Amino acid sequence: MSVGRNDSCPCGSGKKYKKCCMKKETVVQLKGLREEKFYQQKEALVVQIRDFLYTQLPTSKFIPLESQFKKRTNHQLETSAYPTFTQFWLTFCYTFDNGMRGIEWFLKEKGNRLTQEEREMAEQWAQLKLQFVEAVDQTEDYTLFKDLNTEETYKVSNAPENLPSKFPWMSTIGLLEKMGDLYYFNGVREIKSPKRIVRAKKYVDKLVEEHGLSHEQVMRDYYPEILQATESTLEDDDIKETEVTHYRRQYKLHDVERVENFFYNNELFEIDVWDEEKKQLIWVNSKKIYTDNMLDEQVILMNLHAHIEIRGNKLLLATYEEEIPHTFSKKIAKLNDAMELENEEEETFLSPLNVSIQQSVVRLSKETPHYFGLYAQLNNQEEINQPIPAYNNQSLRELMAQGKTDVVDVHLKDSEYNMYHHVMRTFEEVDVTADFNTVRKELGLPLSPFVTGGEKRYSSVSEVPLEKERKTVILRSDIPIYEGLGFTPATVDAFYTADIVSFYVEKTKGKSAATEKKYRTNLYDLRDLLEEKEIESWDACDMSFWKAIFTKDIFDMYDQYMSKTHYKEFTSTIKALIKELAKEDKIAVEKEIIELVKQCEKKFFG
Repeated sequence: MSVGRNDSCPCGSGKKYKKCCMKKETVVQLKGLREEKFYQQKEALVVQIRDFLYTQLPTSKFIPLESQFKKRTNHQLETSAYPTFTQFWLTFCYTFDNGMRGIEWFLKEKGNRLTQEEREMAEQWAQLKLQFVEAVDQTEDYTLFKDLNTEETYKVSNAPENLPSKFPWMSTIGLLEKMGDLYYFNGVREIKSPKRIVRAKKYVDKLVEEHGLSHEQVMRDYYPEILQATESTLEDDDIKETEVTHYRRQYKLHDVERVENFFYNNELFEIDVWDEEKKQLIWVNSKKIYTDNMLDEQVILMNLHAHIEIRGNKLLLATYEEEIPHTFSKKIAKLNDAMELENEEEETFLSPLNVSIQQSVVRLSKETPHYFGLYAQLNNQEEINQPIPAYNNQSLRELMAQGKTDVVDVHLKDSEYNMYHHVMRTFEEVDVTADFNTVRKELGLPLSPFVTGGEKRYSSVSEVPLEKERKTVILRSDIPIYEGLGFTPATVDAFYTADIVSFYVEKTKGKSAATEKKYRTNLYDLRDLLEEKEIESWDACDMSFWKAIFTKDIFDMYDQYMSKTHYKEFTSTIKALIKELAKEDKIAVEKEIIELVKQCEKKFFG
């Protein structure tokens, strides 16, 4: 249904259509017509210049020039891009034997044959200067670009023909011409990350100083080399390589059920797959939670030590950490009768110094867009204090303290550009961008206008303790052990249960009935005391906890009567347990506890 000029505007403003959206639509239509005419005129002029140059340059001259351009760019451009870039170079940069650039030569020879509009456009082109520009803001109609030398800004049209893609901080080297209130790129250009353009700018600054030429002249004379500088992806530290080794260990399982039970009940190993055919687990190093005020759910991020797979009677361990195979051997020492090492493999390869080989797993809710997993892994808040190889192992905070604000700013811009580029390439469309403003606030840098939520955006990454999320499964053959130590279905999932049981099994295997009774009795007592405490981890068992155990709680349990022999058997059992827990980094105050026991034994029994 059409809207009449005098009808109410369908936008709901209350105004008549002719005084509201009809005007806006007319403006949009006129702008579109002007742009269409502008591009048609540009295309016609480009064809005329190209034909003129091809006429003036026989094959014997053109081919050497084309070869020179390819050589000077070190053949780093895409093959399909060379014809248009070569023409751009010959038109706006290269000075021919007659002392003129292509556009100047064309104007001299053909200027009088052009229409007034064509001549005005060609004359404007002859005055354009190559610029290093970077996007610094964006509206619906235009992207604001800043000249990296003069810091002058330009409202560049968002028309698809002008900016087919839009990225945060996108940068390029090109020519800008004005039409109406907006600017348009003239000729070819490639959008690059901020760091690449900054690298090329430093190259130009160096040439200006070395040759005493103006910035404009260097940009023209060395255009092919500048293009090469923007194409290069390697920093000095990227060129350096370091050896990375992938370690694999294969074990043969003699008691599959017991091995599977061990890994299923251990909170260090998260389950990926657990079915009849195979069991896949991840050995978790740390567990973190990513929160974002643009997201209702949390994202779980786990950094890994290794991947583990159990298939049939084989277990495979795979890791990039050299010490992990040895640590793993210590972890499974209690399973020596159930499994044995069968094969060791190590594969070493070279990796750029700046590339960190780190195994990680991200877990999202079904409602959470998958790109938030990438945002959690980016985790640039941690980078604030972490050494970065590219900056002599200095952190962003250290660089800021040294006054290297520009280095940090470019680093974050580059990260934001590359993250957005990667996300768009992977997901094609996103509603929320990665958060770079939280870290910018922390470092005192200007905020990014490209971050969803702007100044109100906030995200954080916090480490959380590893907790057992699965109910403990007890082998039928082990039920008497648990019952003998006093464990019930209500306490079988307590943080201390598995440690006490495994310690008891290790210490009593093959030993006499008297030894078994000693360990069972004293561990039974400890379990009883632990049940009375509101404690959720060994870390929470501080010195005040252990002091109460050895000076009061154990005596209260026996109505203040305890023989010297009984007390020493109890303390020796607990000391042995403490040492085992310390080996597994579950208790950090081993020495203090041992000294406390010595003092208590002396105090109570001389």
